[in-house]
Amino acid sequence: MTTAKRDYYDVLGVPRSAAEDEIRQAYHQLVHQYHPDVSNLPDAEERIKELNEASEVLRDPKKRQAYDARFGHGEPRSPSDSVWRAPQQRAETERDQERRERPRAAGRETGQRRQRAKWEGRERQERERQREQRAWDQEWERQRRVAERAKAAERERERQRQAAERDKAAERERQQQERAAERDRYNSRGDVYAAKGEYDRAIQDYNQALRRDPKFVAAYFNRGNVHAAKGEYDRAIQDYDQALWHDPNHVAAHYNRGRAYAAKGEHDRAIQDYNQALWRDPKFVAAYFNRGDVYAAKGAYKLAKRDFSKALELGYDRAAVEVRLEGLRQEQERREQAEAELRQERERREQAEAELRQERERRERAEAELRQERERRERAEVELQQERERRGILGRLWNALNRS
Repeated sequence: MTTAKRDYYDVLGVPRSAAEDEIRQAYHQLVHQYHPDVSNLPDAEERIKELNEASEVLRDPKKRQAYDARFGHGEPRSPSDSVWRAPQQRAETERDQERRERPRAAGRETGQRRQRAKWEGRERQERERQREQRAWDQEWERQRRVAERAKAAERERERQRQAAERDKAAERERQQQERAAERDRYNSRGDVYAAKGEYDRAIQDYNQALRRDPKFVAAYFNRGNVHAAKGEYDRAIQDYDQALWHDPNHVAAHYNRGRAYAAKGEHDRAIQDYNQALWRDPKFVAAYFNRGDVYAAKGAYKLAKRDFSKALELGYDRAAVEVRLEGLRQEQERREQAEAELRQERERREQAEAELRQERERRERAEAELRQERERRERAEVELQQERERRGILGRLWNALNRS
């Protein structure tokens, strides 16, 4: 079944006598109202199509004349319709239709004005929003440019700062290299003076090297060796301490400090340094040999023999080791003999002390007997004195009786 199309004038909401400008204005208003992007009506697209079709027909004078002649898209009307009426009847009919459509036209005009005001308000809001958006975009672009300029300036400052730091680092590196070269020259010349036996001049050069690099381990170590060669073991130990402070794993510094302590007679501290050297280098033969000497000096012959045997095993000079072992055996025998004599002397002293104790006890017994004899004599004298006094009294009594 074919659905009859609506009258194009009704579609656009204009009277049949509307001019082309009114038709165009009504078309634009209705298109804004029923556009699918704005309207929520389900038949918005159909209405747009209908509006386009009505506008296309009514805005073309030829198509409009043909349409007015036929009153729409239905079947051609019968001769009794308005096509065949007299012009007066057609005019009356049009006036009647215009009177009937006037209230509806007024309502449509009011709705169109409201819709137009609504669209104008929306357009103002949209223009205001677009203006604000443009202003915000311009402000954002300005701030972005300012930020980019600030970043560019910051990058330039950072580049300049890094370049300055690189220049300073290069200058420091150059100065350090110069100081290192000068330090090495002084240290090498100090080694030459030390080899020649000019210890004071060697120490002066080592001091100059340390002024240029206070952390130069080799200068501390070499100056300590010179002090040790001069017999200044306390100063040598101080230099070895400085070398080990900057490099705790310096094996030779531990070894030489142990030799300095051994020369001073501080055997326990010497053994500690030899242990440190051997802990860092278990194949350090000289450390075993010298530690054996220190153990021998302390009288720990078993430990000394162990170290000498280890040194011989690692390839130390056999003759020197055998001399040490022979001396160790002789020293051990001498000590054993001395200990035996000391034990005999101790036993003799203990025997003499025992005899002395016996003589002292005998004397104490004699003194006790003498004290007892003295006490007995004192008691006898007291008794004799008492007897004399008694006899005197009796004599006096007898004389008194005879006189009476």
